[in-house]
Amino acid sequence: MEANDENLKSNHLQELGGSDFEIVDGQPNIKGWEVLGPEGQDLGEVSELLFDESSRKVRYIVLDLEENEWNLEERDVLIPIGLAEIDVERDEVIIPLVTPEQLAALPDYSRNNTSLETEMSIRSIFMNADPVSSASIQDNF
Repeated sequence: MEANDENLKSNHLQELGGSDFEIVDGQPNIKGWEVLGPEGQDLGEVSELLFDESSRKVRYIVLDLEENEWNLEERDVLIPIGLAEIDVERDEVIIPLVTPEQLAALPDYSRNNTSLETEMSIRSIFMNADPVSSASIQDNF
């Protein structure tokens, strides 16, 4: 395997839970918060946050789709943090540009198994859905 192939399979993202890192003081810890769709649909809850250890930035929300109002398969998926709006007063995360089709197309998330290929797949799902909103979504990656 060449170095580039190894790079594609390496796990450069880490779960916040169980790491030595913490949310910066003054910032909300959104784990456990309800996640809502564009019209207030209950999509599940934030079960974990994935961050890039080298940049020390949260990159993804792990969304647990349990008991979601869109009747999607109950599983964990990754949502790019840039697509989320945080409502601190209500302890809610809103994903205003998501569709049921996008969530259904996302790959399953399993701990310590996020490759660059998986990230590219996620990016493609959110960028190809609506040409009008793709430009604004692209800026969030």
